Amino acid sequence: MIATVLLIAFTVVIGGIVSLWLSTLTTTTTGTVGTQTSNQTKCAGAYIKVDRVTSTKIIYSNPTTESITAVTIVFSNGTTIDGAALVTPGQAVSNNADRTNQTYYILKGLCRGTPIEGTCRSGDSCWV
Repeated sequence: MIATVLLIAFTVVIGGIVSLWLSTLTTTTTGTVGTQTSNQTKCAGAYIKVDRVTSTKIIYSNPTTESITAVTIVFSNGTTIDGAALVTPGQAVSNNADRTNQTYYILKGLCRGTPIEGTCRSGDSCWV
């Protein structure tokens, strides 16, 4: 009789612990997904605008309303250099880059953790 009561009590306690854990997991996951969805919505139209590529410089800007962080510049030959750590809305930035033997540049960055990019290829209006 005592064993039956203890078994029932043990089962109820374990059920309560599992229920509490699932409730916390669901709440945390829902909050995380909500934040990520909000960030992706705010950054849906974000991009890096490559304004001009000259023989010695890459000039790019942020035409959007969200800040862009961790900009990286990828050359057509595979070389990568760090660009600006932060590009605020409306800000233009210039990086030194020799375009000899290059056919394009890809600029990559993050908008609230969401990857974004911009490009300029030889023959585009940005390639001066």
